[in-house]
Amino acid sequence: MKNLFCLLFVLPLFFCCNDDATNEETENKNDMSKVTLIGGDDKEYIMEVTISNDVKEIITYEMLQKVTEDANRYAKYNVKHTRTYKPNTARPLMIYGGNDTITLSMRIIAANSYGVEGDLSCFYKFDNKGNQLKEESMVFE
Repeated sequence: MKNLFCLLFVLPLFFCCNDDATNEETENKNDMSKVTLIGGDDKEYIMEVTISNDVKEIITYEMLQKVTEDANRYAKYNVKHTRTYKPNTARPLMIYGGNDTITLSMRIIAANSYGVEGDLSCFYKFDNKGNQLKEESMVFE
C-alpha cells in the first residue's frame, strides 16, 4: 500500500517537469534571432542573426535554417583547410536584399597554408525560395 501511495505521488511530478521542457523547446524553435552552425572542428557555434526589414516578410523559420546551413557548408568547403573553419561569433550573420536576390553575409575564421588564422567574409546569394545563385556567391578576405 505504501509503495502504491509513493508511486501515485511521484508519477505526476515526472509529467509536470517534462511539460516545461517541451514548452521551452517549442518557444526556441521559431526564434529567428539566432542560428546554430557547425564548424570544421565539429563544434556548434551560435550566431546572432540580423534580418533587414525588406526581407523579413519573405524569410520563414524553415528557410532561414536551410539557407544558413547551406551557406555554412558553402563557406566550409571554399576555404583552404576545412578542419580549421569556424564561424566568427563576434559578428552577426546578416540577411538583406530585395525580392529577386537575397544576400546572407557572415564573417568566418580559417587558417591559411601556413596555419595562420585569418578573418574571411562569405557572401551567399539566394532567391526568394532559398535556392542558391551559384555564380554570385563567394568567400574572400
